[in-house]
Amino acid sequence: MTDRLDAFLNYPQICPHGSLIPQKGHIPDSVKLQRLTDLSEGEAAVVFRVVEEGRLLDYLESSGLRINKTIRVLSIDDYEGPVTFLQEEKRISISFKAANQVYVERQCVAGGEVCGGLQKLTEA
Repeated sequence: MTDRLDAFLNYPQICPHGSLIPQKGHIPDSVKLQRLTDLSEGEAAVVFRVVEEGRLLDYLESSGLRINKTIRVLSIDDYEGPVTFLQEEKRISISFKAANQVYVERQCVAGGEVCGGLQKLTEA
């Protein structure tokens, strides 16, 4: 049954919230992730996963945040104020509490482009 479902879904590697799905007979490689709140202004990262909690998922979806997309941090306000970032040329602000439950993979940035051939980041 599991094999048929896996084939029907075209062998997904991650769930919709970004968690790795173990493949039959294979242990997934671990990825070093940071919380979105660990980034500094100007840093780029790929949103990898979010904590699977219903209200948080609804909040992040309504904000426009997307998994497996590159972001660039524009600001993290003092005293746990909102975290503002650019994703796909859209300016998004979420609460510090929510951002603390978003896990990202930090990217190196050279000349305005994310290293590794990911999408070009544009100025806000």
